[in-house]
Amino acid sequence: MTSRKQTRWSSFLSAVLTAAGLLLLPGVIAMTPARALAQAKFDPAAFEALADAGSSDTIPPGTRITLQNWQQYRRFMPVGLQALYAGKYFWKFGPEADYTIEVGPTLTIPMPKKFAADTEKYAGQTRLKQIETGGYTIENYQAGLPFPRPRDPQLGYKVAYNNWYYWRPYVYTYLSTLYRVDRNMSVYRTTGGVNNWRVAHLSDGDMPMTMPYAGPYFLLIRNPQFTPEQNRYLTTLQMLYSDPAHVQDSYIFLPSLRRSLRLSTASRCAPLTGSDWVYDDNGGGMYFQVPYFNIKVLGKKKVLALVHEKQCTKADKKDCFTIAGSVPGWPKPELGPWEVIDAYVLDMTPLPALGRYCYPHKIAYIANTDAWVLVWWEVYDNNGNFWKIDKASYRPVPIGGGESTTINGIVDASVLDVQDSHASISLNSDVRVDNEVDAELQNAKIWGFPGGLDRVMR
Repeated sequence: MTSRKQTRWSSFLSAVLTAAGLLLLPGVIAMTPARALAQAKFDPAAFEALADAGSSDTIPPGTRITLQNWQQYRRFMPVGLQALYAGKYFWKFGPEADYTIEVGPTLTIPMPKKFAADTEKYAGQTRLKQIETGGYTIENYQAGLPFPRPRDPQLGYKVAYNNWYYWRPYVYTYLSTLYRVDRNMSVYRTTGGVNNWRVAHLSDGDMPMTMPYAGPYFLLIRNPQFTPEQNRYLTTLQMLYSDPAHVQDSYIFLPSLRRSLRLSTASRCAPLTGSDWVYDDNGGGMYFQVPYFNIKVLGKKKVLALVHEKQCTKADKKDCFTIAGSVPGWPKPELGPWEVIDAYVLDMTPLPALGRYCYPHKIAYIANTDAWVLVWWEVYDNNGNFWKIDKASYRPVPIGGGESTTINGIVDASVLDVQDSHASISLNSDVRVDNEVDAELQNAKIWGFPGGLDRVMR
């Protein structure tokens, strides 16, 4: 029987995490929206109708897409973008100039030279291996792009792993400003830090391929909170394994208790810092256990994406995005132009071994450029109804030696819940990479592991 002391402790911890927007629900739950309105259903034909990457069809540079002419260009729009134009949900485009999409020429995003060299060096060594879940894990991966020329069989998994292992530096940090918006246009703003360390499969300057203290880990993600004051110093830590079949470790540091707690590894569908994202939406939307999903390619299509976002003149970027507009988090035209890029469209569905999961269908649009970034994703609920839209925009980041590239984790993103009519917006600023990072944060052995979580209060 549970003691009164244990019950009081559990209640206290739940209250603390709930107040911070970090309550993790026990087990892998299926999050079901509170209201199911008349929703569009999941339909593969909607993706089939998109323009094929092999066609000569495109949108001429200089085109301005508005609420009045969008139907002419819908074949180049992710299904979620079409939904925003169609106006069937609470979140929808209005006639304001802020929602004009200006189209420019398609530009390249070159791989970092070291990453490209490692891709060539280890090409052909990486293999897919089927495991007991029925899905596929990866083996013999060293560095570089795992599948530089992906093709069937299991094309979907190869594309997903190209995104999973695309280039990241050893360390990067930035300030994240998070806005949460409800249907009354009330805005709740918080700020925090994002610290990432890639400690294995590195292709970064003279860094070793694997750091000597990495152990089984691949990526360490630390997120300290700065505001509001009651959440100051509260810090989460996710530790991703090199084995993608292994669910990540999660920790939280509670400043009120001066201690760190290990969180349930089963709560993959719990809200991430109280937002409309869940823990499995981390890493730009793809850091879930890939081998526990069936991944089907719905096509290689031409889609509109913002992958060369211009520099915003405001430090927190709030004047460059529509924070409390009819589509929260939408980038204003001055951040464009948008481009027509080739992208693989993946339908990712949980395998039975995962049990009842939050997203029966997660649709990912992964750029088929040298960058392999996730430019858009959509999810459907357990009834097959349209549920969430996630828009991502990237600004190439200088990485030294005169090079720059886009990085999955450094993204301005907004997620729109079209059923419950609320949204979350994450904007980055003060981005620093490798030697630009504060000297003490370059030491992942201390800052990237649970033992260093309490250092946030120094």
